[in-house]
Amino acid sequence: MIISDKKRFVFLHVPKCAGTTVRKALSAWDETGGRFSNPTLKHPVLGVVDSAHLPLSVLQKHFPEAFGKVAAYPAFALVRDPEDRFRSAFSQYVNMHGEKRIETMSRDEIGKAVDTAVAYLSRHADEAEPLPRQFVHFQRQTDYVCLGGSRLVENLYPIARLREFFREISKVVGGDVASGLNGGGRIKENESHVYRNAMYRAGGELLRAGFRSLGVSQRWPWIARWGKGVLMTPRDNKLSSILHSQQVREFVENYYAADFDLWETVLQEHPDR
Repeated sequence: MIISDKKRFVFLHVPKCAGTTVRKALSAWDETGGRFSNPTLKHPVLGVVDSAHLPLSVLQKHFPEAFGKVAAYPAFALVRDPEDRFRSAFSQYVNMHGEKRIETMSRDEIGKAVDTAVAYLSRHADEAEPLPRQFVHFQRQTDYVCLGGSRLVENLYPIARLREFFREISKVVGGDVASGLNGGGRIKENESHVYRNAMYRAGGELLRAGFRSLGVSQRWPWIARWGKGVLMTPRDNKLSSILHSQQVREFVENYYAADFDLWETVLQEHPDR
């Protein structure tokens, strides 16, 4: 989360919605000293929390000063198609907390990891408390922008409208906030990729290190794109047989029902031109 008292705005980081990119771009206007960008913040009541991903209910109860500013200032956030976000959250959950990375896992191993995540989320579906750090990326999007059934964050943008989001934020701060991203303002909106297998990952890491030392990616970017195409595959290709199953789709539709409603509302607010 970014809070600027001078410019009087707040950015709320919804997990798996380009929040890291935005926080990097807005860091110069953050007047919290990075307090709400700390994945291991120690709180006297909550213990260790990921302060970058605090739902509004947690802010209201345990960080009342910050919550007051969310309510008082224009607040901005990015949201995402719930199905796509679930796939991204699952990939990060496995890579951060699993015994193996996605690219090294068999179909059966991926299936068991999906079952574990879905079972946990299903058991805690009706609880008011936020999810623990291990599952924070699965937290419903509505928990970050709505409170008590009412939408508190009015300025919501689909992640596909990231450029539009940056244009509006730039108006608020009075400067081009995206100018320092990816070497001159290029905003990444690409599909997530994973290595095809463990051997390709090892080779890819060696190539990346070599390209970086020689400056290849800057001088001949097509070489880096070629390497990515050979060594990597879109994340959804790796996970499609599991995460597109009827059972998982039904879980996502039920668990994230409010998120689907929010997503449709935000799409209507930003119609295709």
